[in-house]
Amino acid sequence: MLSTKKIAALTLALLAGAFLVITQTASSRGHAYKLEGAWTSSGGGILGNMTVAPADPSGRRATAKVNWVTVGPTVAWLQAQVDADAATDGNVVVEMISRDSAKYTQLLYWVKTGCPDEIKMIVIDSGTFTFTGPNRAVIQNAFAGYLPSRDANGDGLPDDLDNPPDLGPFPGSSVFTRIPMLP
Repeated sequence: MLSTKKIAALTLALLAGAFLVITQTASSRGHAYKLEGAWTSSGGGILGNMTVAPADPSGRRATAKVNWVTVGPTVAWLQAQVDADAATDGNVVVEMISRDSAKYTQLLYWVKTGCPDEIKMIVIDSGTFTFTGPNRAVIQNAFAGYLPSRDANGDGLPDDLDNPPDLGPFPGSSVFTRIPMLP
């Protein structure tokens, strides 16, 4: 029969072993990236700046604002087909789906600039954001356009997202680089 001291020592040894196994297993999965910071986006003649603000302390969910500096020749041609001459800033929701990748959806508008601007196309872009390092990521995405007449209730989103878009979807990819803090 085991004494109380031996049972206590055995219990502590088992707990220490379990703790070691759990911590080593957790650390072997690698670093989990957080959604935060200021980024640039480039690819296919498109250039944008994105500011990401965590929506929870873990950094697993976030919102972002994308300022489109240039849209590139292909998107400019598509915009011209619907009589648009500019893209608005994009509003983004994003959520981590693994330690190094996230899924996102962005909403922006192609407009004919004026006073006031006239919405020519509601654009929804979605895809995955995959970290390739602490300060770089790539996206694989597809964007599609919906005519403003498909927003009968006026909330800025197409009312019938289950139906095919009026334009696209068009696949793409971009490289994101975190803006560094300079001395």
